[in-house]
Amino acid sequence: MSDKPAVVCISGPSGAGKTTLLAKMVKELSRQGYRVATVKHAAHGFQLDVAGKDSWRHADAGAVAVAVSGPSQFALLETPAAEYPLDAIVDRLPPVDLVLAEGYKSEALPRIHVLPAGAAVPAPADPHVIAFVAADPPAVPDAQASTAAPVFRRDNIAGLCRLVTRLMCKGGPSAETGERARGEVHRL
Repeated sequence: MSDKPAVVCISGPSGAGKTTLLAKMVKELSRQGYRVATVKHAAHGFQLDVAGKDSWRHADAGAVAVAVSGPSQFALLETPAAEYPLDAIVDRLPPVDLVLAEGYKSEALPRIHVLPAGAAVPAPADPHVIAFVAADPPAVPDAQASTAAPVFRRDNIAGLCRLVTRLMCKGGPSAETGERARGEVHRL
């Protein structure tokens, strides 16, 4: 395991299936022996704590950080002066092989772009897109168009995970080297 884990962002419009895809990928990668962490970007804010609970009362009283620790879980809730950049969040994670980050579409990191049902695969524009995930079969307006990113069906989690481990997790528990990811729908 290197000092910094590989990071792959999962992007796409709201309702496209990013969270479902990410959860299935975590399950498959974990089954293969990879240690996976996830980061969810909440552009509109979020609430984890419950009003009236002890940890909420600590924060409500003015604590700048509240840690909650038990035998099987640990959480640190804080109110930063500004949003943490993704690399700072990754630095705070425990040692893992791979981080899957939902959102973070502006980051210059490898990205899997999830297309909503019925959407066509766009022309190549973002050089960071390593794969598209589309409904089965994906809508492809021009089969002669050119893109370097493979297109996977939503249910081809194994193929997508093979691509990610081949590109991002060299030397991992089941990393493949030099083999083209199986299960691609097509290359445009």
